[in-house]
Amino acid sequence: MAEIIDALRAEHRNIAKLLVILERQVDRMEAGERPDFDLIEQIVDYFFDFPEAAHHPKEDIVYAAVEAGNAPAALAAMDLDTDHENVTAQLKQFAHAVESVLMEAAVPRETFVLAARAFIEDQRRHMRMEEEVFFPAALKALSEEEWEQVREKLPADKDALFGGEVAQRYQDLSDQIAAWEAAAA
Repeated sequence: MAEIIDALRAEHRNIAKLLVILERQVDRMEAGERPDFDLIEQIVDYFFDFPEAAHHPKEDIVYAAVEAGNAPAALAAMDLDTDHENVTAQLKQFAHAVESVLMEAAVPRETFVLAARAFIEDQRRHMRMEEEVFFPAALKALSEEEWEQVREKLPADKDALFGGEVAQRYQDLSDQIAAWEAAAA
């Protein structure tokens, strides 16, 4: 059922948009300007709310189905569980840096920039691995019946930013995405 993978890829595209916006804020800080820390905080909150709470669990369900099937060799080059743990640790480290700045702790600009860039690159690396290795392996390995079993296990999630109706706490972030997309068009 390619639509499950298509939905995960769409979520990756949405995450990639946030990474571009975050990267622009980090560029501002690196240039000696003050970034929009409220926007950065919204991005961090979103990563905890959706990718951590809904997106990764969906991928974990697909991964478990592939592992249980007849194609574990297709996944020999990766360990999605460990990779998800690593991106979660990177997110927590970046969230701590953001929190420290917001609490007006003495955080050197370079320290914050390095933490932000590490987070951005790790997220991009993680999504590339899934796009290039995991998703193709899942599409190849699972039968229609197995995909149906996966679909039954998937959580019903509501993306508070990209799911249609934007939650109030993400309205500024949604506006930034719209402005970025309009400028790119």
